[in-house]
Amino acid sequence: MTHLRRALWLLFLLTPFHCFATSVHDLTNLSVNLNIYPNDGTGDNLGGTIFGPGVSLTVGGGTPYYWFNNVDGFAPGSGGGGSTTIFFDSVFGTIGSKSYDPSDLFIDAATLNAGGFTFPTDGSGFTISVPASIGLIVLTGCTDTGCRTFNLITRSGELTLSFEYDAGTGMYYGTGGSFVTGTTPVPEPGTVSLLILGLASIARLRHKKRATVRGLGLF
Repeated sequence: MTHLRRALWLLFLLTPFHCFATSVHDLTNLSVNLNIYPNDGTGDNLGGTIFGPGVSLTVGGGTPYYWFNNVDGFAPGSGGGGSTTIFFDSVFGTIGSKSYDPSDLFIDAATLNAGGFTFPTDGSGFTISVPASIGLIVLTGCTDTGCRTFNLITRSGELTLSFEYDAGTGMYYGTGGSFVTGTTPVPEPGTVSLLILGLASIARLRHKKRATVRGLGLF
């Protein structure tokens, strides 16, 4: 029995650690560009990209039927928009230097936090934009060497939804929409160099001015 325990302990020590634990990596400041279509009851009405430093992913999924549809519609004066759940069901792309196929990545549902609005009562189609953001998106990538969990942290943006009015039914029906975040501009290398030279020039001028003032006995 003692020899068996020793053999099991040795096997544990020789087994790579990644077989027992999943590492977690936070990927921050990511941008999102999603197209949103009305849910006609079949789902899968959303798709687009998540991208940023070291990340380029294509995702697909859907929102609940009641949140944005073109079948039952929405009554004038009723409330629309607001927060909902995005049920992601597909994802592929690159993270760092690694490319992942859809069979390698698994993505959890996430919350779309968005402002609400009221449908107009004037009987005309309209488009509305409200501030919005997506909560934490948890992604798991698995390969032959083990699994990694990625926490995708995206930037805030704007949700835009469009509706048409049907005079026959007296209801509004979704026609399309999007969720888009802002992107952080990265200065050109030449711009950064000019900025550094400019700051250095200002520093030299200040030093020269102080030296002149001291020479005149004014400082």
